[in-house]
Amino acid sequence: MIRKLVLSGRALQLKLGLVLNQVRKRAGPVLRRLFGSPNISPSVNPPKARDWHKASRLASQCCDEVHANRHRAALQSLEQALNAAGVSRWTPVWVETLEQILLLSGPPEASPVPPNLAAILDRVTEHVPKNKLLVGGTGWSGSGAVFDYLREFEQVAPIKGEFRHLEGRYGIWTLLFTDGQNSPDRPALLDFFFYCLLGLSVPSSWSEESMLKSARIFLKADDRGVYAKACRDLTTVLVAFSAGKVESRMLPLVVEWFVDSMIQSRVARESRYYLLDNVIHSERVKILRLFRNVHYFAVFRDPRSQYCSMLRENPRFDGSVEKFVKDYEERVRKFVSGRTALKGKAAVYRLTFEEFVLRAETRSQIASTLGLETPAANERRYFKPSHSEANVFLHQHPQYTVAVEQIAAILPRYCHGFSRPTGANYV
Repeated sequence: MIRKLVLSGRALQLKLGLVLNQVRKRAGPVLRRLFGSPNISPSVNPPKARDWHKASRLASQCCDEVHANRHRAALQSLEQALNAAGVSRWTPVWVETLEQILLLSGPPEASPVPPNLAAILDRVTEHVPKNKLLVGGTGWSGSGAVFDYLREFEQVAPIKGEFRHLEGRYGIWTLLFTDGQNSPDRPALLDFFFYCLLGLSVPSSWSEESMLKSARIFLKADDRGVYAKACRDLTTVLVAFSAGKVESRMLPLVVEWFVDSMIQSRVARESRYYLLDNVIHSERVKILRLFRNVHYFAVFRDPRSQYCSMLRENPRFDGSVEKFVKDYEERVRKFVSGRTALKGKAAVYRLTFEEFVLRAETRSQIASTLGLETPAANERRYFKPSHSEANVFLHQHPQYTVAVEQIAAILPRYCHGFSRPTGANYV
């Protein structure tokens, strides 16, 4: 009798397990769209394994075949790369994107007008831009603290992770606006496609690797179909622009529409503001002229503590005080000239990291400017002033004394005069 009960119990347990698995499989996509990724066991409907190294090799092979005018072989390599990356569902969209670039095989003026170009431009023109909050730093300047503070508010939807689509080496700004108004050729569009959009290629430098990683975040996004289609439509417009079939006045509208589509692929819920992290660094603030609805927070830090942070955390930093000082001054100069060139077309706020961390009234003023209700101190989940205070006084650590004194002598006007709180012991 006991044995029968045990067997019955096990059978019931198995049945319940099967039922729960079916519920999870069917409800998963709906739950992800409404609330983000649910905490489902990895054993339930596991994602296809991704082989990024193989995918990158195949994508690089695809690019070589394009340059050799072996277009059919190139498209086959692209399909194999997407399969290796585990995103084969959207292969037709990515293949269509590359096919648009292949239209530039001959003289640009001979390229046909894409049949869907008018529909894309209508959609771009009618698009109402999202309200965006952009936080930008200069590398170890403390912008992460401002990002964490702003993401505390319910009216703000954060998109974590820096992405290089705008200001990267092969990004939109370089592609279109570096020297006034560029008309990108096929090689430039191919670099943009593989490094900034698709995120699949073999990198030859840290900057290229950074671009690839940031693109893959969107390649793997919950709503990656929105991203893939946006990349296709953006590429269609860029190719048409290169062929003289799109007016330059449309480019800023297209860029903002594309960025908003990227946001949509990562954030399902509607929000008053959408928060982006270091997609435009402060020395490239002039890129903001491409946007209409944006508040930009440029974060600068006491150069002494910034130097110490870089020395501790940046493996590519060689510790040269002379080079650090030169780069610091150059970034400030570019920010000032870039903000001046905007002529008030964007709301740009210059923040000092130390003042932001140590003065609650500074943070409250930011919230008030944006019309946000300040969260209670005990409700903070991300920004914790006490944790950031250690970074404010990092330069007071004795091991950095010589370098810190040299920096203070050259850049005294950027060094703060805040005092360490009584009893604080930062290491």
